Amino acid sequence: DTDAYTLLAEDPTKKQAAAIKKNINQIARQKVVKPEYAKWMKLGDSCIARAYGLPKVHKPDAPLRIIVPLIGSPTYNIAKWMYKNLKHLTHGSEYNINNS
Repeated sequence: DTDAYTLLAEDPTKKQAAAIKKNINQIARQKVVKPEYAKWMKLGDSCIARAYGLPKVHKPDAPLRIIVPLIGSPTYNIAKWMYKNLKHLTHGSEYNINNS
């Protein structure tokens, strides 16, 4: 689907990982996060996220539902750390969704 997605000439993962590493080092120097967490957040061997589609069999012509798993991507460990450290902010909120 070239309307929704663009074919990339090169893999941007290394540039993205380098920028993320630089930012993590900066927040570690500012003591926003502990050094051991900063080290854990930097994914050593990251890869580009891959998309795949699952058919929506309940709809006519079975269009695809695009799935993009982020495991192994440069931001995966940061997202896990943020979820763990920020999830307490949603407790008691009427706008929190547990499962979709």
